[in-house]
Amino acid sequence: MNFPAEPRAPWRAFLAGWPGLIALGLALVLGGAALLRWTMPPESKHADKLGRERDPGPIMAATYPDLRGQTQALKQWAGRVIVVNFWATWCGPCREEIPDLIALHTQFAQEPVTIVGIAIDQAEAVRGYVAEFGVNYPILIGGFTAVDIARAAGNQYGVLPFTVVIDRQGGIAEAHLGRVPGTRLAAMVRAAL
Repeated sequence: MNFPAEPRAPWRAFLAGWPGLIALGLALVLGGAALLRWTMPPESKHADKLGRERDPGPIMAATYPDLRGQTQALKQWAGRVIVVNFWATWCGPCREEIPDLIALHTQFAQEPVTIVGIAIDQAEAVRGYVAEFGVNYPILIGGFTAVDIARAAGNQYGVLPFTVVIDRQGGIAEAHLGRVPGTRLAAMVRAAL
């Protein structure tokens, strides 16, 4: 007795050929890489983008207007540990990180530590954000020219937020791409003291 051949499912027909196997293999590799990247701790997601060349000179030589329009030089805080945070109001991880920076400023208020936010943004947007969230540390308006300063400190691709800890001797003690968890940020500052 002859039985009719069982119909093949379309996906089985696709996988039967070598192009289908290549596509399946590629999908598995990319899916695994995406899963690995997704499950990485936040502090290591951008580690591969941080350049080895880190020059604090451009940061310390920079001058930007504050929220009142008065020019401020970062070198005024020389001799202190300076936490420089490059951020923008339109950057989600930056917005998540601001409360930790506010807490850090309060935590180290009696120490020779200064937190400075350099906004890669327009002054009007920054003023509204700072007022709404009660930012308690100096904010400077760097605009898009501050991206070059961040690049000199190791941020090759312009990732935001970008945090640089400058030690009391004026060297870069730490640089971090992406959001820094509050406990890690505090440890970075303690190590630089």
